[in-house]
Amino acid sequence: MRDTGVCHTIGKLDKRVTFKSAVHTQSASGEPLISYVSAFETWAFFRELKGKERMALGQESGQAEAQCIIRHGGRTVKADMVVTYDGSDWEICGPPVNLGNKERIEVYLKRRRADG
Repeated sequence: MRDTGVCHTIGKLDKRVTFKSAVHTQSASGEPLISYVSAFETWAFFRELKGKERMALGQESGQAEAQCIIRHGGRTVKADMVVTYDGSDWEICGPPVNLGNKERIEVYLKRRRADG
């Protein structure tokens, strides 16, 4: 566990989230396009962060608006994935972190804006 000043108690894995992988393609005119496809669905600890918690994360994840922790279960989580929770998409900001001897994966998230 890293010391970010944020409580890392996993709590209950009682929120259903979907991790989506980025798919890179090109339009007919050659413009790069990114779409997302479901990689896996799982139960998670998910919570939005308060202002002091966000500031305590420092520069690397300072833009984070939420914390998500899942059981590892052999899953691969990449920094370019999107997490869907309760109808909203969230971008991963900062590298995923293995917790508890790689039993859990923690990611910090920022809300994905409609434009991208």
